[in-house]
Amino acid sequence: MKSIWLLLAAFLTLVAHDTVAQAKPAIAVLGLEVIDNGNVDKETTQAAQRLAHELRTQAKRPDGKFDFAPNSEKDLLELKLLSGCSDEGRTCMAEIGSDLGADRLLYGKLERRQRGYQVSLKLLNTKTKQMEKTTSELIPLEDLHNSKINKWSRSLYARLIGVPESGTIAIEANVAKATIYIDGSVATTLRDGSAKVLGLSEGTHTVTIEADGYIRYESDVAVSAGQEERLSVSLSAQAVKRRKGKDDEGSSGTLWKVGFAGGVLLTGAMATGWAYNGLQVWGDLDDAKVDAWDNLKGTNVYNDIANNSQGTVQDSCGKARNVGVSDDSGGRLNTFIGACKDGEDAAARANLFIAGTAVAALATAYFGYQGWVVHGGKSNKERRAGAKKKKKRNLVVTPQISAGSVGAGLSLDF
Repeated sequence: MKSIWLLLAAFLTLVAHDTVAQAKPAIAVLGLEVIDNGNVDKETTQAAQRLAHELRTQAKRPDGKFDFAPNSEKDLLELKLLSGCSDEGRTCMAEIGSDLGADRLLYGKLERRQRGYQVSLKLLNTKTKQMEKTTSELIPLEDLHNSKINKWSRSLYARLIGVPESGTIAIEANVAKATIYIDGSVATTLRDGSAKVLGLSEGTHTVTIEADGYIRYESDVAVSAGQEERLSVSLSAQAVKRRKGKDDEGSSGTLWKVGFAGGVLLTGAMATGWAYNGLQVWGDLDDAKVDAWDNLKGTNVYNDIANNSQGTVQDSCGKARNVGVSDDSGGRLNTFIGACKDGEDAAARANLFIAGTAVAALATAYFGYQGWVVHGGKSNKERRAGAKKKKKRNLVVTPQISAGSVGAGLSLDF
């Protein structure tokens, strides 16, 4: 029984020793003393109080290097008066820290200057009475009255206790290689699915990851000084766009070729209409008009028309409609006028068919170009190379109008 009690006592001793060994040293943060240089006002006092509060917030962080000493939220000036430490000697200040149950004592002063607040801080080891760290910073006046005071308190506290002021982001992703951007600037490259970005200031940073074939990733990450934040990312693959292949080009080319064939037929039909009406104008209709004119000879009508025209059949057609004498032709004048009208109508139809032939030929040439050149199954590179060597295609329509005929010449140069 005695042996059991001895073993239990030894176990409790080890547990207590381990607990003591794992306990963190305590720190006390005193309220900052405002230096009275004749420029002390309510705003300066509030700035000192706010900064002291933020420094204590840093000391109370559970992941910090120290535990915050309980009931230690005292003002430096007050404790100096009570302890008689007007000169802030290390022995006297160490006693103040020990009375507060602190292993470290953080204290300092704030002085308002023209360009900002001059803040001076010290960290004293109350057991060894050694000054472990001091720091001084001129902080812009407005920074201690807005959200930037958080950044300043983190930075000042980190300097004093020896904690890095920057943090790290460790990134893992489901891709082997990618480019990583921090706040819009290239930071590093993801290799074998992982990367680390070092030296980041405390605060929120925007992380962007870009990889070929994947949708761009972006997220905000909060970084703490001296800490490593882990970011695990699963990038989503981009939808693969189906590239047009030769089968597609062949199908599209076939439609253009069908259009080309239709254009050839239409061009032929238009040319046929033009040729038919042109031949009518130059052949039978012209002969009928000449015969009707000859039949008018020997009449007063003929003499009146001939005297008022240049003597040609073509000029006589217009004069025949406005004869200045009585018709003594026995109906032969109307026959002549009818022959003139038939020839003019056929000439008008021939001109329309000429225009239609030109338009149809242009469309046919375009369809052929699309069907055999653009969609002929060759790659863009091959088509560009071939286009440089090919002769320029020209479609030339030359009108041909004379006193006795109307027509056009059509030339398609391949």
